[in-house]
Amino acid sequence: MQEPQMFVVNFISFGAGIDIETQAKFDAFLETKYPNLNVERVHWGREGEVNYCINLDRLSEMQRSDFVRESTEILGRSSLVKISEKPCCR
Repeated sequence: MQEPQMFVVNFISFGAGIDIETQAKFDAFLETKYPNLNVERVHWGREGEVNYCINLDRLSEMQRSDFVRESTEILGRSSLVKISEKPCCR
C-alpha cells in the first residue's frame, strides 16, 4: 500500500512562542481555499509548538503543486516555521 502524500508544517519556538501571525494566515488559507483537506494538528510543546499533518491525497497533481507553492509563500518567510513533505511526527 502506498504511503499518503503528506505536507507537514512545524510551528516551532526558540523560547518566545510560535509565529502566531503566520499561523493565523495559514489557518485562514486552509479554511477558505482548502476546507476539505484532512489536517491533523499535533501539539507538542509548552510554547504553542504544533505540527500540522496535511494529507494531500484528495488533490490532483496540479492542485498539490498549487497547494505547496501557495503554502510556501505564506509560511516560507518565517524562521519559526519548517515545512516538509514526509510522514508526520506525532
